[in-house]
Amino acid sequence: MLRVKTGISGFDELINGGFPKGNLVLLSGLTGSGKTIFATQYLVNGVKQYNERGLLISFEQIREDIIDQSNELGWDLLKLEKEKKLKVVTYTPNKMIFSAVLQEIKALIQEFKPDRIVLDSISTYGIYAETIAYIEILEKMGMQKSQFSFQLGPEVATRKAIVDMLEALKNQKATSIIISELPESTNFLSRDTISEFLCDGVVLLKHVSIGDSLNRNLEVRKMRKTDIRGGPRTYNITAKGIVIEAGG
Repeated sequence: MLRVKTGISGFDELINGGFPKGNLVLLSGLTGSGKTIFATQYLVNGVKQYNERGLLISFEQIREDIIDQSNELGWDLLKLEKEKKLKVVTYTPNKMIFSAVLQEIKALIQEFKPDRIVLDSISTYGIYAETIAYIEILEKMGMQKSQFSFQLGPEVATRKAIVDMLEALKNQKATSIIISELPESTNFLSRDTISEFLCDGVVLLKHVSIGDSLNRNLEVRKMRKTDIRGGPRTYNITAKGIVIEAGG
């Protein structure tokens, strides 16, 4: 079994040395839990430590913010892009024809041939599907929503878009991290409630405020083809990224 090391301190030993090559891994966490930091660190470590090309696809932030925030952690994404080892691609709703996005991403992967991919996030992608894609479907049918005699809910467009995206990424040779918001007060592990079933692995990031302190915990919930070390592990967000404490 070929393994793809994240290079994140204290993490790879929880999953037998790394993600199984070609896996889709759902990284689900609360707001502010460090999901984007974890995923970007995975890409940067791939380039610097393992000579693997990385692709970051973001529906969350504009390109400038991603570059600036990464610089604060000592990750010069522009330099890595100039060296053709990394690519950062962003999509915003005001510049998006939703039906074309998936084909653009497939073409980009075929051209750039990344070893590692990060999609940030499937939650926001699903929101865009719920709005933009739904409107596009109605326009293609030449009808207004009020004209339907049956219910064609936006959730249909959302689920189809998410399934199509994850299947497309799974069909690539890359090992991918799919970021999601972790819903509170439910048993689901993703906002869309289906990503955890479509992905090969699930990693959860949580934090709890206790007085003036913030306790952060990481848990590998599942990882196919892997004997995982389960249970929550304490982690910290440092000046150099995510660090998982030994022994929890």
